[in-house]
Amino acid sequence: MNTPIEKFEVVEATKEDHRNMLNFLVTNYPDLGWSKEFLEWQYYRNPAGTAKGWVAKHDGNVIANYTAIPHKLYVKGQIELGWRVQDVITHPDHRGMGLYSKLSDAANMFLQREVFPVNFTFPNEKSHQAFIRRKWINPHRIPLWILHKPQKVKDARITLHMEPISEFTGADESIWKNYRQNAHFALERSADYLNWRYIQNPRGGYSPFRVTDGAKSAICIFKKYETGLGDNFSHLIDCFYEDGFSQLEGIVLYFIGYSKKQGTTLASAWSQPNSELAGYLKKYGFELDEHITRWLVLNINSTKLNEDEICEFSNWHISMGDTDVF
Repeated sequence: MNTPIEKFEVVEATKEDHRNMLNFLVTNYPDLGWSKEFLEWQYYRNPAGTAKGWVAKHDGNVIANYTAIPHKLYVKGQIELGWRVQDVITHPDHRGMGLYSKLSDAANMFLQREVFPVNFTFPNEKSHQAFIRRKWINPHRIPLWILHKPQKVKDARITLHMEPISEFTGADESIWKNYRQNAHFALERSADYLNWRYIQNPRGGYSPFRVTDGAKSAICIFKKYETGLGDNFSHLIDCFYEDGFSQLEGIVLYFIGYSKKQGTTLASAWSQPNSELAGYLKKYGFELDEHITRWLVLNINSTKLNEDEICEFSNWHISMGDTDVF
């Protein structure tokens, strides 16, 4: 028999609560890949700051969780602090008791302030409407492009210079700063962030490259994802480049070649449908999944931001690198 909801307490999480939350996740959701090292990296080593969390507890045990991870965001020429909501999860034995409502209400008292102009998350169909009911807005589904069986694409001659990256530098950050001039909104990709996200991540598996085309450069990041069920996927995690870079098509072809070498059964990427990258993805057989049940959902708190402008997807740079949910 479920415990009455008044027997639970909802509190802002401490580091000890996060350790208990880890035990809860590892015990009840062993396939999510949680570990002490991953939690420390994501919650406490983030160059943008320490995670904020709210937990529901019963007899001192964590039975529901709601976490916000800080990120520096590029917002119309300014660098602002925003939060990505994630790890919203309730113990199977305690669902349907209003714990999500209590956790989200507590979190929104912190998140929904003008000091944080934009917060974001990528909910699935189970939690999507719950965000909408709490003053979040729903601009779009994520733009997932899928290529089934990359091995069927004909080999192509590629002349790009692809240099593997072991550490991102200020030069790579400069490529991003040049690229972001054509976007109004994006998760900021500083060298510190890129190193934290792709080099220091305990889960690893990322293959970042520095690409040169004459005097112009680009950054692209690939990943092979193994399901453990016999299917392996390859993902174009991120791609950004300097004005005048003319070999974006070559990057797409290189990614397809990477997918073939990895023996993957599916290749994918996120890209807005009207972007240059999307044009090349479509050219080589990628199809936009218009039925995917995952969205970019936004919480806009600044009175200086125009909702129509921020909800126009072409104003965003968005990639799989903005989340590890594929």
